[in-house]
Amino acid sequence: MVSLQSLRVELIKYADQPFDVASRMTISDAKSVLDSDAFENWKKSRDNQTAIQLAIVSRLDALIKRS
Repeated sequence: MVSLQSLRVELIKYADQPFDVASRMTISDAKSVLDSDAFENWKKSRDNQTAIQLAIVSRLDALIKRS
């Protein structure tokens, strides 16, 4: 079973929910938000942005090491 504290932290960290809002949310509501298609799409988008940034930094690092 997922703990309420764990769900609360995920809501604060990933869904930009203030602590008081996350604290008032029930486990079923929190799970429905975190298990939603919209949240999955947001995570994929964020992962893609991170991958692009990592590729840019890696390329710059390679260029700097060459010179």
